[in-house]
Amino acid sequence: MLPSMGRWALLALLWSAAANAQDALSIAESAFAESNLDAASAALRDALASGALDSRSLARVYVLEGVIAVADGQQEVASRAFERALILAPETETPAELGPDEAAAFEDLRRRAEESPLTLELDHEPVLPGAPVVVQATVRHRSDELVARLQAAVLDGEEVAWSGTSLDGAFAIPETQRRGDSLRVRVRAVDPRGNTVREETLSVALPQVEANPEPNVLVTPPAPEEEATPLRHKWWLWTIVGVVVGAGAAGVGIW
Repeated sequence: MLPSMGRWALLALLWSAAANAQDALSIAESAFAESNLDAASAALRDALASGALDSRSLARVYVLEGVIAVADGQQEVASRAFERALILAPETETPAELGPDEAAAFEDLRRRAEESPLTLELDHEPVLPGAPVVVQATVRHRSDELVARLQAAVLDGEEVAWSGTSLDGAFAIPETQRRGDSLRVRVRAVDPRGNTVREETLSVALPQVEANPEPNVLVTPPAPEEEATPLRHKWWLWTIVGVVVGAGAAGVGIW
């Protein structure tokens, strides 16, 4: 786990980056509304470079990028930007700035995005006592150009207790991160700048092991009691009897 001060410093840094990204996006939208396309484009670049945008904000960036490209007569750039926006958020409204032909093309891109949605699927291998928890993340989409890598984090409340990055989607979470009866894992698919394309959370049930199991004690059954030997079967009794009888016989002979 990160030291306490380190965790809060990281959270503050992330919050600051997210705030700066939203500020840059708001500036871009305001500049576009004032027909200042150069300022709008510069602010969009700042928002993208922040690496702190979520998928909806990222979709807004690409929509505005596409609208600016249409205004500049760059139809291919506009189409690529609109396609990315709709992959991220298929429910995105058609921009009012588009003409009939551009709007029709936008709807075609929406249908393609809905037919082949970008998904992030999470699963985990069987959890074994004393072993790392292995989580597998899979991105499914016809094009993987939006996703550069995957990031996983073990969450302790709202804090990040552990984090890791993967290119193939496999995460081996150390056994030391096990606490309680479950592990909450958040996985993000991010673009080359670190902006979030998709995010999912997985709860992994952990097997419980007794802290101090009772040792196995071998109980020896009591020996069976021996039956008492009748007096008439005792050898010493007949020895005494023989001696007495012999003595008596000898006495009779003397008398």
